[in-house]
Amino acid sequence: LSAGHKRWMERLKKGDLSGILPELSQYLELPDREFKVNPRGLEENKEFVASATANLEAVEVDNAAIVQGLLSEGHAAEGPYDAILVNGAVLSELPSEILDQLRDGGRLVAIVGDQTQGRCMQWRRIGEGFDNRWLFDASAPVLPGFRAEAEFVF
Repeated sequence: LSAGHKRWMERLKKGDLSGILPELSQYLELPDREFKVNPRGLEENKEFVASATANLEAVEVDNAAIVQGLLSEGHAAEGPYDAILVNGAVLSELPSEILDQLRDGGRLVAIVGDQTQGRCMQWRRIGEGFDNRWLFDASAPVLPGFRAEAEFVF
């Protein structure tokens, strides 16, 4: 990892020591290349965006930002990305709209499952396709926009 990317990962780790984020961040290892270190956080709740933005400003982080948008759509406006970390669970496979936001060689880490059982998975973009691999068993709350639609069951 480049020095800039390592610094960003350290900030990421310091930002959420209470959860699984520090553990997941190690799986975003990327091929050696120069990075445009400009991390973005995506949040649906307007008040959370304002609070997180104020927190970043308070600790003088000037190369990161929190943007508002639907988690299930990602944030294509500033992509493609070298790394995407989904800080929570998705019930099934990730939408292609999110995977398509990865740069060639980029990686995405997310938990697939629910609050009781799941797997931490890593996807890697290879040209126009993707590979994925299981990293470890994990569970986390399912994020808004990734919950199952209510279905009629007889």
